[in-house]
Formats: sequence, C-alpha cells, structure tokens
Amino acid sequence: MAVKEKEKIYEVSVHYVPALEDAEIAKKIADLKETISASGTVLGEDPMQKISLAYTIRHKVRQSDGVYDRYDESHFGSVKFRSPQSLVRDIHTLLQGDGQVIRFIVLETADGDTRIGPVLPGEEKEEEGAEKEEKEGEKKADDKKKAKKSDGDE
Repeated sequence: MAVKEKEKIYEVSVHYVPALEDAEIAKKIADLKETISASGTVLGEDPMQKISLAYTIRHKVRQSDGVYDRYDESHFGSVKFRSPQSLVRDIHTLLQGDGQVIRFIVLETADGDTRIGPVLPGEEKEEEGAEKEEKEGEKKADDKKKAKKSDGDE
C-alpha cells in the first residue's frame, strides 16, 4: 500500500509576456488549473491583469542563441492550491517550458487570505498613531462637555 503524500497549501504567481491576448492568457491559466487539479485542489486565484513592472526584466527568448527581450509590463496573477509537494515539480516543469512566462514563483503558504492589501510595512504604525490621536481628541472633547455640564449644575 502506497503512503499518501501530505498535502500543503501553495501559491503560484506568474508573469506572462504583455503581448498575449486575453484568450491566450485564459487558456494558459486553464492549463495551469488543470495541472493542479490532477492531484490537488484549486483554492482561489487573483485574476490576471496587465501591470507595470517596478523594473525592466530581461527574459531569454531563445536558448540556442541567447536572444533576450526586455519587459516593462506583464500579465500577472496567482493561483492558490492544496496539493502534495510532488505537484510543485509538475508546475515548475509546465511553467519553465513555456516561453511566454517571464517569471514565476511557487510558495508554500497558509490557508485563507494572506495578502497584506493596501497597507505597506510601516504604515500600520502611522494608522495606529492617527487612530490613537483621534481617540484622545474625542476624549478631550467629552471631558470639556462634562466640565461645562458640571459648571452649569452649580
């Protein structure tokens, strides 16, 4: 009897070349999900969208003669899934063999929404400080109201 490999939660994020049409991207994502579904479960996805890159990426177009293209934008999205670790190798093989993939990464992650959203590191402290100042201001206003009320009672 074969021992079943323990499943973990992963997320694969992919940058595709910007020249792809929507139908081509949909086909590539469908192929990726099909590969995942062979021995895993798709948990969710961030749909592909065209984005500007933070820096220009050089991507080797042809291995034989070392021709590179440069990209300042890409189609970017991700898929979260639960699977055995062996499926990660299949995903690497699928994406490494696709000449229209600029970059990709597969990460082990946790269940649920793990995005940090619009808050960048360090900003949460500023927000906490602003909330604290707002509460202190409200407390002072309440104290003034109480003081005026007690003055009127005398």
